[in-house]
Amino acid sequence: AELGGEFVEGLLVSSGGDLDKAKSLFAQFGRVWAPVIAGWADWVRTRYQGPTAVVLRDAQPITLTSHAQSWQRVFINRPLLGIRDELSGEDGAYQPPMQAYLASAGIIPAVQFGFVDTGCYGTVLLRLVQLGYRPLPLFFFSKNPAIPSFLGSLGIGSDEGTVLNDSLECAFPHRLRRPVEFCREEVGPRPKLKDSDFLSAMFGEAAMRGLREGLGAVVTRPPAGVAEL
Repeated sequence: AELGGEFVEGLLVSSGGDLDKAKSLFAQFGRVWAPVIAGWADWVRTRYQGPTAVVLRDAQPITLTSHAQSWQRVFINRPLLGIRDELSGEDGAYQPPMQAYLASAGIIPAVQFGFVDTGCYGTVLLRLVQLGYRPLPLFFFSKNPAIPSFLGSLGIGSDEGTVLNDSLECAFPHRLRRPVEFCREEVGPRPKLKDSDFLSAMFGEAAMRGLREGLGAVVTRPPAGVAEL
């Protein structure tokens, strides 16, 4: 929360409150993050070549990398799994359609799959294991010593990793609100998606556009890319 406040304050100062300038800044954030996101995707690919799923919303940036084009995209979060979110205060109730939804993405109990997420403690991961799934964590950052992460592979410690993980979220605002329930469709259950607020959607789109441009011109891989942040 503290970093988020500093980020918003800095954005207002840098843009002078001008939306076009702010959009340009977010596009630049995307370009700056490109080498790091590309390095994360390389690390994921090196560690696991089996069926893989990118967890939305947080890991959305990695979906623009070339490796991720064959990976599934799924919404898995605390409320959908019946876990109370301590940060947002949202109460969760396990959604029975979750199993059918995951099955539609090729994720079934007892079969291992790559679980690509920005990560942190692994609470959602543990809940999936309790439900009989076999997720292999491929986190950007982990505070859990039992779970390896991309930043950890670079020798980045918990304090620095926390700042980078929070910065990643600030740089790529969510264009959709976090789904907390499912809706029924002909193809099966799907998370009920709602647009985020106007500014988050606009800035998030600008950041992803900048990231797409940056990934097309990536010549530097971490740790140099991380150092530049």
